[in-house]
Amino acid sequence: MSGLQPDNRGMLIASIFIAIVLWLHIATERIAETEIRLQPRIVGLTDDEIVSISPSSKWRLRVEGTGKSLLRHSPDELPLIVDVSALPAGEHRFSPVSTHFVESPTQDHIRVTLVPGLGPQIAIPRNKSIRFGPVLEPTNITLDIETLVRSMVPVVPFIEADRFSEIAIMTSVTVIPDSLELIGPLSSLGTVRSIKTALIHPEVRELQVTFPSESGPDESVSISPEKRSVTIEIDAPLDLSRLDHHTRCNRDGVRVQLTLSPIIERTFVSLPVRFVNKPAGLDVGIDSNELTVTLAGPADVIESVDEEELEPFVDLRPFRSGGVYSATAEIPLIERVSIRAAQPRTFKITLTPRASDEERNTASQSSLRPKTVP
Repeated sequence: MSGLQPDNRGMLIASIFIAIVLWLHIATERIAETEIRLQPRIVGLTDDEIVSISPSSKWRLRVEGTGKSLLRHSPDELPLIVDVSALPAGEHRFSPVSTHFVESPTQDHIRVTLVPGLGPQIAIPRNKSIRFGPVLEPTNITLDIETLVRSMVPVVPFIEADRFSEIAIMTSVTVIPDSLELIGPLSSLGTVRSIKTALIHPEVRELQVTFPSESGPDESVSISPEKRSVTIEIDAPLDLSRLDHHTRCNRDGVRVQLTLSPIIERTFVSLPVRFVNKPAGLDVGIDSNELTVTLAGPADVIESVDEEELEPFVDLRPFRSGGVYSATAEIPLIERVSIRAAQPRTFKITLTPRASDEERNTASQSSLRPKTVP
């Protein structure tokens, strides 16, 4: 076969071009049907109202028109507005499926108007080249309109006090302000009892406690046994993570004033130990009945402790049969005071069956009987 002549090659290219143009013309002028998905936008709420919509997914609509018009107008970008201005607060259900559309010559969006007791009224822009079909999804929609209310809740400081518990104890905490106003739907505010600060992580180096700050310089205080207490005021951001997106707070941080008292130790020597709840029918033998204990706490508390308040005791209730046991002495709790050391740590308890009166009398008589010499 002979190759194409230059004139024939040009005619071939021209034919292909004409065929493509004709195909595009036919394809774009032919009536086509497709589906579009539009995200609804709620309008008509007052400043004191919020709305929840379920399902919150996009609406699926059917449209038809020529391919050219569908490409030119991009119906997927058409705004879908749901007007709820006529609805009172409360829960409302409606179905947009099979709703008759009304054309509006001056409208550039799809507008759904909801009226109590009536079905949804859907107005669409008038367009000769595109015809909007029915709504396919969602089949049913629930709107919950709530009125915003105001509520005062306390602020609770969240401080990792264990970090400095070896050198100081918090004797008072004051939050400024101590309560905050929340604005939100009643369904959300009913579950919020308080607002915590973000966790405060103090850093301890020898006798200095430092409170890191995210918004300014760190705050530090030195603990000295010569000072009965020291006071420091720090910035504390609020933890608002528990609030839903409908609830807002009028501030994001507070001031926290802490009073720290240095920890001192005091040792009480040879405290008498009581042994309580002795088991019936058993004799109790102990290796010691005294305890030396070291307490730690704020100076004003430790210095006011009297030995008679301590009253260490060992509870023998768990031991009900003869044998040798180990038990730890307990000391009644004193507020803001901890036990640093105790000696002995445990007591050795020996329980032996008690002899009956007849056995004791027999033993006594045997000891008094005169001995015979063979």
